[in-house]
Amino acid sequence: MTAIRIGAALNIFHLDKHTPQVHYPPPRDMDMAQTAKRRKLALGHPESSAVNLPEDVRTAIDARLARIEGHVAAIRRMMAAGEDCDALLIQASAVRSALNGVLAELMEAHLTSCIVPRTSAGQAEVAIERLRKALATVLKRG
Repeated sequence: MTAIRIGAALNIFHLDKHTPQVHYPPPRDMDMAQTAKRRKLALGHPESSAVNLPEDVRTAIDARLARIEGHVAAIRRMMAAGEDCDALLIQASAVRSALNGVLAELMEAHLTSCIVPRTSAGQAEVAIERLRKALATVLKRG
């Protein structure tokens, strides 16, 4: 049985003595370049990087995310002000809907910019597996 200890003050989740510690957010002594380098090593595939998305798509998704970020900040202010729970639920639902729109736009861009080119390059099996994983990630319920 794996013992789970949560160090809330340190933001460390430690599963057992053989599991490496995961820091989120990154430790304060780690600068942004180190964090980005670590992420590049751990996440993604160069052929399906967001860099491959058309500039207009990246700009549109970024604008949507900025609006969502502002909306979430407004919800936090509403909570601090003691607003009605019904209003909070409506606003949280609007954020969820907006985030679903971002997921749909990202999935469409992933198909056209990452999956289709791999299929065209004769890597259909890899492309289908990547699509399956992307769908599993997007459709995961938690």
